[in-house]
Amino acid sequence: MKKLNVIIVFNKEEDKILMCRRTKEPYKGKLNLVGGKVEKDEDELQAAYRELEEETAITRDDIKLINVMNFEYKLQDMELEVYAGKLNKEVNLVEEINKLLWVD
Repeated sequence: MKKLNVIIVFNKEEDKILMCRRTKEPYKGKLNLVGGKVEKDEDELQAAYRELEEETAITRDDIKLINVMNFEYKLQDMELEVYAGKLNKEVNLVEEINKLLWVD
């Protein structure tokens, strides 16, 4: 089964969440949460931290992620894992591909 994750990142004040604006298809120009694929034989939580750091430069020192829910898409043989966390300090975001923005 293919596994993907999305990560809901709250700022320190918990009044904004981090989004990215997609630069390629599918959904080019649309807002999306940070996340990606879980590699084969990779721990799911480690994958969430890896994706978060790759896409934003936020590390596990900056945030504690918690798995809040999973969705199983049987027809696509896919599981989507949803993680959430609040930043414990201000961070400098580093964009990988997609533009990052804080949304109210």
